[in-house]
Amino acid sequence: MGWSTSTPQRVGVAALDDAVMGTPATRKNQRTAATNGDSSSPASSGRFQRLEVLGAGTFGVVYRARDRRTGEIVAVKCLRASDGAGDAERYLSDFASEVSALEACSGHPSIVQPRASGQLDSGAFLAMEFVGPTLRHVMKHVRFGRRHTELEVRLLMRQLLAGERRMNRLGLMHRDLKPENVLVDSHESLKICDLGLSCSMADGRPTLTLLGHGDIACQKSSSDPQITTSVSTHGLSAS
Repeated sequence: MGWSTSTPQRVGVAALDDAVMGTPATRKNQRTAATNGDSSSPASSGRFQRLEVLGAGTFGVVYRARDRRTGEIVAVKCLRASDGAGDAERYLSDFASEVSALEACSGHPSIVQPRASGQLDSGAFLAMEFVGPTLRHVMKHVRFGRRHTELEVRLLMRQLLAGERRMNRLGLMHRDLKPENVLVDSHESLKICDLGLSCSMADGRPTLTLLGHGDIACQKSSSDPQITTSVSTHGLSAS
């Protein structure tokens, strides 16, 4: 989705934040309902307690939050469809693709797990398990550029290939797999994320897209019969 790591400046998601995170009034009502023995509440009304901003973009913000129902720490992506913005429809389409792909891949240890999602009048939200920093961040700021050993690379690639294989078996291609879209948890395990550009090989959509990464990137139509899931795997191994 192209989230930056800067603090958001007037991204216009206040209304969506209130719907997902809850206003002080709705949180007070929820506490009153809980006291009266009514634990039910709308899935998108104050379910999450905002803890900190993880990143921000033109159309939304990603938060680290606590799920009030389960106590789990999650990452919540709030996307706002800005009126008059030409790219809003595309962002919402990518957002829907990400939700569908994550739900299809649910349960795989090398792909980030979805927790909740929904559409509101002001946009949409997606809650996922909170994993940790990106692989790019770890490589640059934790390892300070120190190269991985051959054994470490093999272990990392085994995890990434396992996640990619799961997607391929479901007929999905990630199409944007790079260190910025791989998360590292506290046990140094990897999880593929940011599936907004993924597509189904069964769709046969004649859309010109960028496949691969870095020097091997190539433009091909997703309906090209010569393009198979092996292209995505080759791009992963070479990037």
